Amino acid sequence: MYKKYILCVFKYYLHSVHPPLRKLMDAIDFFAKNALTIIQITHIQNPTTQDNKVPPYAFAYPVTSPNYILTKGHHYRTTSLPRYYLNMKSMTTPWNARKIGPLWTPNNFVCCEPIRIHDRILVDANHSNKGYFALSHLPKSWSLPIIEFFKLCQNVVKTRYMLSTKDTRTSLEHKLYIKTGTICITTLYHALVCFLNKDFSIIVDMLRYPRRRQHPEYVTFEEMKQSIDCERMDIYIPKTIEFVIELSLFVQDPHVVDMFGSALKEQIALSPTDFLKGARSWLQLKKEKHVKYIERLLRFYRKQSK
Repeated sequence: MYKKYILCVFKYYLHSVHPPLRKLMDAIDFFAKNALTIIQITHIQNPTTQDNKVPPYAFAYPVTSPNYILTKGHHYRTTSLPRYYLNMKSMTTPWNARKIGPLWTPNNFVCCEPIRIHDRILVDANHSNKGYFALSHLPKSWSLPIIEFFKLCQNVVKTRYMLSTKDTRTSLEHKLYIKTGTICITTLYHALVCFLNKDFSIIVDMLRYPRRRQHPEYVTFEEMKQSIDCERMDIYIPKTIEFVIELSLFVQDPHVVDMFGSALKEQIALSPTDFLKGARSWLQLKKEKHVKYIERLLRFYRKQSK
């Protein structure tokens, strides 16, 4: 069932990819440009007391890398960007169960946040002879961390500097954490650290026994999944090993699993009794199978895209 689900969503990652495989940053940038529609709200029309039959609507324009924001000189009369129309239904209909790399959106949003001018959000968009229009949107509390993630991927030097010191790293965490009730979903932050710094120490630490953990300040994926807020909003959180596989598919590089396996093997050799039984069994029995599976999946979609 897990493999079947990956096959359904992986087509977005490898659309028109030709060998050799794209670099990690190119793969993520390609995904942001082709699988996501990011817009910035420029105008909202609310119903008035004189004519309350007119439903509220909004206008927006697409934003792209590297800044994901409209320029200061943007004006609807002179811009060449297409305009997006949002009606009341699209502004009150949130995304449900969407997959963005290793991150899943909730199946059930408890409340829909109001859309305001200058907000940047992700939308499901369509096109007709009248122009572009949105069908649903991802609320701001989820959209902003995702947009910030893609923005940081474009500025490698700045992001690595922010990860090097404690104060700037804390600021980075606040930008990428998705707050849902009393718990924060840290998937985007861990993904950024793993593929940008090639640092799997935090992910490896999640496979230790709770009392043996060296980074207890980070909540594990299993703890996020079992939280009341994630269960209430029906948010799918991958397990630690599944997160590494999803990240490898997201950046189109099977060596991510290899690097994680090497880091895990090194730590197990230092302290074998600190790690869960599932971590040792995965390293011995399933690691090579997962690497070959990802390589086979990449080859298959590469042939399909020709």
